[in-house]
Amino acid sequence: MIGQRLLQMVRRANRLATGQEQGANIAFGFIFSDEFRNLNLCNEHYVDAMYEAFFDREPDAAGKADWLGQLNSGATRGHVMTGFVNSQEVANLCT
Repeated sequence: MIGQRLLQMVRRANRLATGQEQGANIAFGFIFSDEFRNLNLCNEHYVDAMYEAFFDREPDAAGKADWLGQLNSGATRGHVMTGFVNSQEVANLCT
């Protein structure tokens, strides 16, 4: 099982490096994998995980409150992840 997961990660990394796949698609695959979903994170911990995964930092109070408000008002986790992926902070980290 671990060998299979490692092979899958290497293939994804190669597709990313060769431009065959976008980082957002790979991130989506991880965030919505069975393993991640089985963590059963509450909305607060989901937002914390997004900050850690995409920004490599703790959330700021205002940003966290905004994302939590959106989730608690019915926004999907996919919407939130897309917001992180398309953020200026990620764009700055990728340049």
